[in-house]
Amino acid sequence: MFRFLLTVFLICTYFSCIGQTDFQVHRYHDPNIGFINIYLVETSNHLVLIDAGLTNYHAEAINQLIDSLDKPLHSILLTHGHIDHYAGLSVIESKAPILSSKGVAQEIEQNDTYYMSRFTNPQLSSLIPKTRIGPTKIVDDNYSFKIDHVRFNSHNMGAGESLDDIYWEVTHKKTKHAFVGDLVLNQMHAFFQSGYSENWKKSLIRLAKTLHPKTTIYPGHGEIGGKDILHWQIKYIDTYKATVAELLKKGNEFGEKERAYLIDQMTDFLPGERANFLISWSLPTIIDELSHTN
Repeated sequence: MFRFLLTVFLICTYFSCIGQTDFQVHRYHDPNIGFINIYLVETSNHLVLIDAGLTNYHAEAINQLIDSLDKPLHSILLTHGHIDHYAGLSVIESKAPILSSKGVAQEIEQNDTYYMSRFTNPQLSSLIPKTRIGPTKIVDDNYSFKIDHVRFNSHNMGAGESLDDIYWEVTHKKTKHAFVGDLVLNQMHAFFQSGYSENWKKSLIRLAKTLHPKTTIYPGHGEIGGKDILHWQIKYIDTYKATVAELLKKGNEFGEKERAYLIDQMTDFLPGERANFLISWSLPTIIDELSHTN
């Protein structure tokens, strides 16, 4: 009975679904932890999971949804190597292959301990699986497979928001769907820790030019949208970096006054509580980037 009630609660509270009878995208969305998105693509006879979330309860919610749909999980696709998108993998009750790039696998292997150390809140860190895994199948750029008349293609964008960003393009009949991971954090403050913000911006410009005009874009955080959310992300990157550059030109040390000004500017740009802690977290990386470009 408890398992049934938990299933009903999770599906009604955190899941939404868009699509048709032979193709649907189920979205798990956690507004309490970074507005994280996890996507489950449902075809006529199979399921494909895209990213796996951060916590045990994220992964358990996906397990519950998979059980309720009563179709086999064909594969799991990773968009990048940040812990809030792969930590749940070890809890997913499936032996389906986990697909991603060599770069994503390397980022997980090299940085997992560091990423875990950033969670200083013991209540949150206790929710993260102790055992964490990465891809079990490495795929190249433009890797493609087809299930039940639905085609999946990988596109490796290189270093950007993470050390290796991938988006998965899914085609069903004449409709296009792009699962872009954290290339877009829609209406969220950005995580600039990779040190490749200019590459990130170039990837977004490339997507804006090359994606079909009616492509549905599924971000790693925030609401699903169209190509307009690519332009919003570009504007966010430009605004953040321009504000930091302006402060650095004044020649002063970047102290509390400058940090407060940056936070004020970015919360004016994006009001409300939208992972605001990332404004400060990202600052050292952007200062270092700008110092090497001037």
